[in-house]
Amino acid sequence: MHEVNTEVETRKFSDYFDLEKIKSLTKDEKQVISLSAEGYSIKEISSELEKTSSAISTIKSRAIVKLRAHI
Repeated sequence: MHEVNTEVETRKFSDYFDLEKIKSLTKDEKQVISLSAEGYSIKEISSELEKTSSAISTIKSRAIVKLRAHI
């Protein structure tokens, strides 16, 4: 029988991007991306940051465009 490796390597968003080093991101964009990467929904993020869901979606979209430039 072959031995099966059951260990799963878990990687965090911060393993790929250091948001503090990406100067083009605003404070709001950094917060939204961080919370989103941690699994929070748009609704939860909007409640946390006291902004509308529409505003959070817009902020997230702008941040994603900027992050793509760093891939």
